[in-house]
Amino acid sequence: MAMLDRYSKKGGFIQLLKLIEGCAPKKQEQLLTLVEKESTVWFNVITSRLLTLEKIFSWNDEALAEIVGRVQHLTLALIMFGLTDDQWERLSRTLSFSQKRHITDLKDIQKPTPAEVMSAEIKFIEEIRQMFVQGILRFEKVDPNLIIPHDIEEQI
Repeated sequence: MAMLDRYSKKGGFIQLLKLIEGCAPKKQEQLLTLVEKESTVWFNVITSRLLTLEKIFSWNDEALAEIVGRVQHLTLALIMFGLTDDQWERLSRTLSFSQKRHITDLKDIQKPTPAEVMSAEIKFIEEIRQMFVQGILRFEKVDPNLIIPHDIEEQI
């Protein structure tokens, strides 16, 4: 448990979770593989609480509207390059006509690299995690499975 020893102290779980969420998919996969090798319990708990675009787009429209209202339009324009049509449709339903137009106009003038799209997705997820920390979004209302007990390190 060499790697997980660093994160078994109070607050370590959230620190590791944020580290994994803030990585590119390939690095994320490598870190999750290391965690799984050391402890399948930690791996299962981390993967169940890891924010992903798929999880975010499974939330109710009220939560998506709150997110969209707080995330920069440029970030939304850049993540559009990585969204499915269904995800964009869900997201766009939460926008006013002028917001939707502004974001699509921004998208049309962008020529992002895959790395820039990935960076925007990571920023999007980090901002959503921060909304939970600030109490803007509540796990209980959005996805109770994401709740992280204060003593989670002791439980796992």
